[in-house]
Amino acid sequence: ASSTTTSFLDVPPEIDTDATTLMVKNVPAKYTQRMLLKEFREQGIKAGSYDFFYLPVDFKSRANLGYCFLNFRKPEQAQDFRATFHGYMPTRLNKRSKVFYICQAKVQGLPANVESFRSSGVMGRSVAPEYQPMFFDERGAEVSLAVVESTAGNSVVDVLDQLVGPRLVD
Repeated sequence: ASSTTTSFLDVPPEIDTDATTLMVKNVPAKYTQRMLLKEFREQGIKAGSYDFFYLPVDFKSRANLGYCFLNFRKPEQAQDFRATFHGYMPTRLNKRSKVFYICQAKVQGLPANVESFRSSGVMGRSVAPEYQPMFFDERGAEVSLAVVESTAGNSVVDVLDQLVGPRLVD
């Protein structure tokens, strides 16, 4: 009799069919936001398919915390991303020791992600832009929150409402 072992990568975690926000675990610590987004695009993920990206960073070491969040415009895009990247070995740093684990994030959708960061210290003006969440329009162009807020006088939420429509209020 032979026994088979199943790796956590063999069977991706279930995600809801309407989920749009995913968490990527096992991100190499030296990766920056731009490096990770570039790797995603090089593997076929279109920049306009997502509208939110956040790679938390330890401000003292300047290393990321090993996970990121990505919100897609459509659930099908999130499913495609998971199919491509669950079990993927990142290549940018030539250290092939980490393997991505993709799961559903607790916070779902762009409005909910904006709300969760709205009063967060990471959104403060003293935090460098490369450590803040990133937002994108349908073309994949980054919406620079600092520039938009200072030049247009609009809040982050007002700008994002223009991109995704007004938030529903209970």
